[in-house]
Amino acid sequence: MGYVTLAGVVVNNSILLVDFIKHEHAEGVAVATARAVFPTTSTPVAGLIPIPTETSLQAQILVPLVASLVPGLVAAYAVVIPVLPVVHATLADFASRRLNGAGPCAARSEMDEASP
Repeated sequence: MGYVTLAGVVVNNSILLVDFIKHEHAEGVAVATARAVFPTTSTPVAGLIPIPTETSLQAQILVPLVASLVPGLVAAYAVVIPVLPVVHATLADFASRRLNGAGPCAARSEMDEASP
């Protein structure tokens, strides 16, 4: 159950980050990606940290969930921040080349013309 929850939060963060990138790109502002995802990652982590210290039976049932969610959220945050903007920029560049009529070989022909 923890992994399903983790997958949902990571997908939500990725959607939020892509939307933030598109919004900032439309306004012509440099993208600060960590600012978009940090609140949605830090809030669950901050809420889950006290659960392992509880002594009640109900809280002890949730300890394995917390043990998978907190490290998973931190690791996903560390991976999503540098990887997703690069993937988005690559796909956006590819899409703009396709829409402008430049095929996949256009970049190769441009490099051939530039080489001596």
